Amino acid sequence: ASMSDPKVPSLTHTAKAVVKAEDLRQGIRGTESVSSHITIEIKPDIFKIEGEAEQDRVEMTLSKDKGEVEIDAKENAKSMYALDYFANVMKAISSAEKVTLHIAKDYPLKMEFDIAGGNGSVRFLLAPRMPDT
Repeated sequence: ASMSDPKVPSLTHTAKAVVKAEDLRQGIRGTESVSSHITIEIKPDIFKIEGEAEQDRVEMTLSKDKGEVEIDAKENAKSMYALDYFANVMKAISSAEKVTLHIAKDYPLKMEFDIAGGNGSVRFLLAPRMPDT
């Protein structure tokens, strides 16, 4: 019996950022100390990770102009995700040098990175966490 490829939904993202795995890992670590969710924002010139709680707020911003991140954004995009799922995926990224994140406003995240020295690749989808209303 052979395994069939999983059905991957067709998603239309409005913003893409390519970040160094280590920068992303540091942003996640900082956010874990204050929050159970993470907000990712991509604007044409910046990539921002943010975690917020009652009293605390952690933020990491990378600038396209300073060469810290590659960005392709048709519009500003911002979405919130559960941090525990995100942190688990980060464990698989240790060897990846760059991670590509695709988002849109309140839309699933698509994260892609290479493994095994470029001999394999991973695509990870994560549903957004909708704010409590």
